[in-house]
Amino acid sequence: RAHSCLLRPRCTLHHSARSGPLGEMAPGLVAAGGGSFTVEVKYGKEKLEVSVESRTVTVAWLMETLEEKTGVLRKHQKLICKGKVLEAKRAIAEQAGLKAATEGSASTSARKVTVMLMSSAGGGGAGAQSQQTAGQVALLASRAAKAAALAASHSATDDATDVKQRSGAGAGAAAAAARRSAWVKTGIVGLRGSGIDAIPEEVWALGEGVRVADFYGNHITAVPIAVASLVAVTRIRLAHNRLTIPTVAWEALFTLPHLTLLDLDDNALIGPLPACVGRAAKLEALSLDGNELTELPPEIGGLLNLERLSVAKNKLKFLTPELAACLRLDTVDARGNLLASIPSELAGAPRLRSLLLDNNRITLAGVPPALLMDSPALAELSLHGNNVGMEELRDCPGWTAYDARRRARAGKVLASRVMLGDKAFDEGADIERFHHH
Repeated sequence: RAHSCLLRPRCTLHHSARSGPLGEMAPGLVAAGGGSFTVEVKYGKEKLEVSVESRTVTVAWLMETLEEKTGVLRKHQKLICKGKVLEAKRAIAEQAGLKAATEGSASTSARKVTVMLMSSAGGGGAGAQSQQTAGQVALLASRAAKAAALAASHSATDDATDVKQRSGAGAGAAAAAARRSAWVKTGIVGLRGSGIDAIPEEVWALGEGVRVADFYGNHITAVPIAVASLVAVTRIRLAHNRLTIPTVAWEALFTLPHLTLLDLDDNALIGPLPACVGRAAKLEALSLDGNELTELPPEIGGLLNLERLSVAKNKLKFLTPELAACLRLDTVDARGNLLASIPSELAGAPRLRSLLLDNNRITLAGVPPALLMDSPALAELSLHGNNVGMEELRDCPGWTAYDARRRARAGKVLASRVMLGDKAFDEGADIERFHHH
């Protein structure tokens, strides 16, 4: 299982690649080659620096070093550099594209390779959880109170609809039998806007016969562990309900083997998204709009099939850089959050085409030039309603490369004679800077 990282202080660990623990030549190292450099390893919220004194040092040596320092077994390690998984038997410098040092070139400290370490199920390294402090207990109690208040607000706005929906609850056994028959025949459980407080037990009894489950627009407060019985389901819609973080069996939900779409918009989810999200191996679309999520876990980088992530209208203060490991990620919608910057690591996401970040707190300093210059597919960066204006963006290093990709995409669309409306070639930011108060 992909584990949550320890919240330890950041530390810098310098290691020599010349010898092993007893002075012998380290595994994977060839004495000749020259050209020392530094590998910066990002592991959750930690950063480790490993000094390497030869360009011929292999990834296998680095993995053994990281096993000793992090507790993550080598067989459970996945090292990612520039959007690619590194091969153990090949040299670090070769796979990172690090050029050989020449006389008069940059110093060793400037020759740095950045690598992300991710651990798979059973990898170790997480350690035992420490006892909660009084502050942590108070924070959890506060979140529970906020969740209850948010759920109550949903109840107030739904009362009128609730009366109308419940008036038809006495349809009788014949109607219930007809409904179940339709579910069995089509594989689609349709309970949209039914006024229910809980998912009926008869749904779980269908087991592998369910392909699509639609519970949109009800008063559902919990997803029980029984959801694990839906082993063939591909799409689950639970938007506009009353779910909270503690009332969802996340482990059972995220380990459904064929789940490709999960919609949890407009519930009462407050706090960090659970780390087990990284276990949803086939998930392609994840929508969490309109909640109060404060953090996306690093484990979300394990969603190698994820194409669209929507987290608009939450309370996120940062986007986790591990999103760059989602190799099929096409669109990220994080409009209406509390973001102050964009992680430069997203430049390594090979298929990221659209990044929607309107109505946040991003400044020019929070727009990394590497994102504009090096993102191979990025053609839509939307920053309306932030603390950065269009004129500032045009002067930003990397804008020329990004603008060329953007114009090329618009040209292809225009050539197809598709009607686009007056926002067909939106430049991505406000003409005048928008200030948050």
